[in-house]
Amino acid sequence: MSNTKILIVDDLFKIIETIKPPDVIIQLDIDPNCDPVLANPTQINQLLLNLCTNAYHAMREKIGVLKISLKKVTIDSTTAKKFNTLHQGSYVRLSVSDTGQGIDRKIVDKIFDSSFSTKGAGEGFGLGLTSVYNIVKNHDGEIVVDSKFGKGTTFHIYFPATKRKKAKPTHKAKKIKGGNENILLVDDEESMAEMLTISLERLGYNVTTLTSSLKALEKFQDSPNSYDIVITDQTMPGLSGDLFAVELLKIRPDIPIILCTGFSERINKEKAIELGIKEFLLKPFSRRQLCQSIRNILDGNK
Repeated sequence: MSNTKILIVDDLFKIIETIKPPDVIIQLDIDPNCDPVLANPTQINQLLLNLCTNAYHAMREKIGVLKISLKKVTIDSTTAKKFNTLHQGSYVRLSVSDTGQGIDRKIVDKIFDSSFSTKGAGEGFGLGLTSVYNIVKNHDGEIVVDSKFGKGTTFHIYFPATKRKKAKPTHKAKKIKGGNENILLVDDEESMAEMLTISLERLGYNVTTLTSSLKALEKFQDSPNSYDIVITDQTMPGLSGDLFAVELLKIRPDIPIILCTGFSERINKEKAIELGIKEFLLKPFSRRQLCQSIRNILDGNK
């Protein structure tokens, strides 16, 4: 993780603006004097994008306001008792608020469970909240939900602040290598699919993106030689990533496939390789990891 001064990247706001419904207004309240935090920028971008996507869904039927704030806060001994894991000290609080329908008190405690979601196909509540929770915990943080049904929701995320200065790199990081190959990208989580698509297209790739593995299979069947590589999520309705990969390989045995997944009892790296999958990436992964895997596979095939 890098010692980063700010949790929000300009490129991410471009993505948020791109997927923003026309009736939603974005308000920013960013304290430029926040202390730095030890954070993985890619994971923080994913977290923020997931929360914003949920906010958009919550406000999809009316004019709404999405507010993102970043503040420096101090947790004292009394306040620390209200949290599960936070101790006394300095924190940076990232808050994402919407003026949507709010969350019923009966389900607030369940929303971060991987098995829980109120969303239908491509809509509703629950997009990526398990990933959000895992990322927060990976950064020794805490997430608090403040919601009133019918009046909106605010997610407060507390990251430990650090006074440590960023170490001077001993060498420049290698530039991420791109290409011009054709990629079929499949992920039912719209925010993740959007972010990966934009990242890959900026590196020169031609990306066909679908949020349904069943529709992706149909598209592949129609033109199996149109793609140089397939990147797929594991947990998807209708056809999971491993079974999707099996079907693709029946049609075209030489198609390289990258399978992306969080913790799964169903699939691991060994099982994926046995199925003929070229690469197995555990979430959350960095943009650099994904792009390096793509190049390793494609360059190795040449």
